[in-house]
Amino acid sequence: MYRALWQFDNLLRGLLNAGAWESYRPASTLEGDTLNITALIVQLISGAAGGNIAGSLMKKLSLGPVGNSIAGVVGGGIGGQLLGALMGGGAGAPAAGGFDIGSLVAQIGGGGIGGAILMAIVGAIRNAMAKST
Repeated sequence: MYRALWQFDNLLRGLLNAGAWESYRPASTLEGDTLNITALIVQLISGAAGGNIAGSLMKKLSLGPVGNSIAGVVGGGIGGQLLGALMGGGAGAPAAGGFDIGSLVAQIGGGGIGGAILMAIVGAIRNAMAKST
């Protein structure tokens, strides 16, 4: 985690220099695992959106806007990483040097679906606990 934050800091410092963004290629290996901060941010944001959309569609499972967002962010991160691992580099593809539309769609889809699923699971557990008491 520290290495990822250090890389993000280096990216921001490099962007402040004129023309540095053209030559930036993210170093994505962190102890043998691929980690791309851009992909993670996209997954977290789409997870929050997916959790809120699912909450508005499933009123009985809704946790409220804040609860839907929190469950969505966590589910988006988990779902996006799982989808990336299952697709064989869906989340790690931009780390190879390019950022293509296919990987972006996979990150948004994985994050959104993961956020919606986790929000629904947490909402169902909350409802089951409320009925049992």
